[in-house]
Parts: sequence; C-alpha cells; structure tokens
Amino acid sequence: MPRQTARLRPGRLLGLAIAVLFALLIALLLLVPLWPERPLNNRLSHVLSDYTGLQTDIQGAGLQLLPRPGLRLGESRLSTDLEQDEAPGLHLQGAKLDLGWRSLLRGQVAIRRLDMDTPVLTLHRDPDGTLHPDPRRWRDPDAEPGSVQLGRVTLNDGTLRWQDADRPVLTLEGVALTLQSLRRPSPPDEDHPFYGLHFDADVQIARLRYDALVIADLAATIEADEGTLTSRDLALTWLESRGQADVSLALAEPPARLSLKLEFPDLQAEALPEAWRAGQSIQGTGQAALTLEAQGAHNAWPGGWPESLAGELLLQGEDLHIEGFDLDEELSRYRRTQRFNLTDVGAVLLAGPAGLAATKGGEFARLLERADGDTTLKRVHSHWSLEAGVAEATDVALATERNRVAARGAVDFGERMLRDLEVAVVNQDGCAVIRQRVDGPFDDPQVNEPSIIDALLGAPLDLLDQGLGLLRIASSDCDAFYDGVVEAPDE
Repeated sequence: MPRQTARLRPGRLLGLAIAVLFALLIALLLLVPLWPERPLNNRLSHVLSDYTGLQTDIQGAGLQLLPRPGLRLGESRLSTDLEQDEAPGLHLQGAKLDLGWRSLLRGQVAIRRLDMDTPVLTLHRDPDGTLHPDPRRWRDPDAEPGSVQLGRVTLNDGTLRWQDADRPVLTLEGVALTLQSLRRPSPPDEDHPFYGLHFDADVQIARLRYDALVIADLAATIEADEGTLTSRDLALTWLESRGQADVSLALAEPPARLSLKLEFPDLQAEALPEAWRAGQSIQGTGQAALTLEAQGAHNAWPGGWPESLAGELLLQGEDLHIEGFDLDEELSRYRRTQRFNLTDVGAVLLAGPAGLAATKGGEFARLLERADGDTTLKRVHSHWSLEAGVAEATDVALATERNRVAARGAVDFGERMLRDLEVAVVNQDGCAVIRQRVDGPFDDPQVNEPSIIDALLGAPLDLLDQGLGLLRIASSDCDAFYDGVVEAPDE
C-alpha cells in the first residue's frame, strides 16, 4: 500500500506558529540589548538632525522591549552650534522614552512616558523675530501636522535660558515638571501649533533670574484646555514676601494673549538687591499689586509683549528707613551745592529698579558714597497706568519728615524710552519748587538741568533747613505739579 503523508491538524498548525513566533520574540529580546551603541547613536543623531534642522550629538542610546518597548539616552545635545556651550538648543544628561505595545502593533507610535534628567533649554530671539531653535518647525516637511498624545512627561532639575534680542537673559533654574494627559488634535495649519492643546501639570521653579531681579520658589498647578493655559494658584517669593498670582496664557489663536494678577503683601526692603540700594541699609515693609494684559506679535511669537502691555502697577509703603543718607539735609543744601541730580533720587525712590537702570544710578550712587545720616520715608506711593506698552505716572510721590517729592511722565517699555519724565520737590500746595526732567533711551537718558523757582533763590536758609515744602509761592507763580494721596509733611 502506498505510504500516506501525515497532515497537520489546524490546532497543531496554530500551536506551531505560536511557538515559532515565541522563539523569534525570545531571540529579539536577546539581541536587542546587544545592538551596538555607536551605530544606534549615529542613526538617532541623523534622524533628529533631519527632523529638527539642528546639529546633534547623541550618546548612550539603548533599546529595550520589556516590560514595554522603549529607548534610553545618555548625555545628548541638539544645538545650533555644538562647538559653543551656550548656543541655542537642548542639552540633557539623560532621557527615557517608553512606548506602548498595542500602538506599535497597530503601526502607531504612542509615547506612554518621557522622562528627562537635567535638561537645559536655551532659546534666543533675533531682533527680526526669528527664534532659535523654533520647536514649531520640528516635523517632517513633507507631512501634514498631525495629532500629538503623550501619557506623562517629567523633568528633573531643568534650566531654561531665554534671551530676547540683546536684552538681559531670563533664566529659570531648578525646574521640576510633571505633565500628564497631553494631547493636541491635528491643527488646521502650521500657524496654529497649540490648537486644541490639553494637559495637566505641576511645576516648581527654584529661581527666576532677570538681570538683578531674583524670584524664588515658584510653584503652580497648570491646566491647559483648548490651547489656553491657566493657573489659579501660582505662588512665588520676592523680597522675602510670598506672593500669589492668577495667570492665563491663550495660545490657540495668534497672537498669544497673557492675563496676570499678582500681589505681594509684605515686601521686605532690606532684601533689596545690592545693585538697587547702592550699598545702603534700607528697612521697612511695602506692598505691590499688578494687573497686566499683553499679547505677542503676530509674526514673531514669542516677541512683541512689551509693546502691548496694559494694566496697573501699585507700589506703596510706610515708615521706610534708609541709613547712611539724609535726603532732607541734601535738599536743604541743594540751593548752595546742586551736587546731585534730582532725577536720580526720584528714580531710585519712586520708580524703583527700572528708574535706577534708566539713570544708571550715577550721581545718586556717588552721593550715597559720601553721605551720612538717615532718612525716614513716611509714605511712598507709586501708581502707574499701562497702555500700549507705555507706563504713565498716575500718582507717584513720597514724603519724608520735612519734604515731599513727586514724579510724573511716562516710561515706554516697547521703545525702551523715558518720555518727559519729571521729578520735583513740591510745597504744601503741590507747586514745584525744584524740578528736573529726563528723556531718551534707557541706555543713554538725557538729564536736563534743574529748574529752580525764583522764590527759592531768595528764601532764608533757615527756612530751607525746615523743608522746601514750607516755601510759599504766589498762585500766579505756582506750577501745579502734584495733587495725589501723599500728604505734605506737617508744618
């Protein structure tokens, strides 16, 4: 009889197929860790360079399949110039990327988790609005903008450096972030990269630095919905005062729009940076409140903010004490000496750090170096209204025990200009006794000569020693300069 060939039953065939697949999987699991690191580093560098347009240096790359597929990186850089340590780009000590099996089997890449260790992101915007690097352009140029979905993103001990043209660098240090449920549908076009953006995040920032300004211990819960980021519990510390803020940033439609409300209830004057107090000891408590609206430029996001600032700023305090400088004594001798610019005094005491930077603190700093005595500011009130990037002095004045000094004019943050900013010593009726004006750019302001009324030239010196505010001026000669909430010292 002819010999018959045994036929495999369907069940046995399926079992054999599963066994073969399982064997291939085991072999793959054994081979993946043996993937040479250098070729993988080079391949990832090439892919990322093509995707971002940046120079790349990937180190320590490795693949894993269990318990889920993923990628590990060692110290790596994406930069506009790898030869320069401070060049714009991303530098991190390590990263971990976890994917999902189900999405891979469906031919999709869904990132379940992304962890970054000590990332440093450096961004720079040119005067023409070009951003380096620009993450909005990080995609395949031949592909349509697609949807984005991430399960969880964490970063530890991060740093962000942001420089707008030639202005001082804004630095965020010690950034810790946990971001979850990140998703964004396919945007209608490349000009709407944040269309439909959604996520929940917790963020802590150890320090924010901008020139001499230092803000510490920032913490916030951020919710993003339909491209608008909102935080109702932003907390931060400045001058040893724990401030609270509400902030909203709308990114779905250009231009981006910012809304901010901020309060500091008990600012400590002794915590002022050295650069703002010229080596003097200042004691006392003040308060600050800021409401702000702004929007970015249509064609140069994230630029354009200074030109659109609108809102109000109020700085105030009582019984502030300055050791090593007697303002009343200097003013009483002003007619004889004229040894310092009144605008420098007004800038430091009324306008704060912006004024000090604008006038460079020149004569006032030298005055403090040779002065003695002390000054008690009975009240300081600095109220500014902002519109289209210009801060207008609404009610800005201070009162010592014997004198009252006031300021008026405007500061243009968009053009970085002082516009008709005047500081004056005023009498009981608010008439200017001594006044001085400063105009021009922040970097090179033009300080005019002081203007002194004739009545001051003929006043008895013993009267001036009691305070310039006691000088009586005929109504026909009065230059009405100030009529605000800061009252004149008692006669």
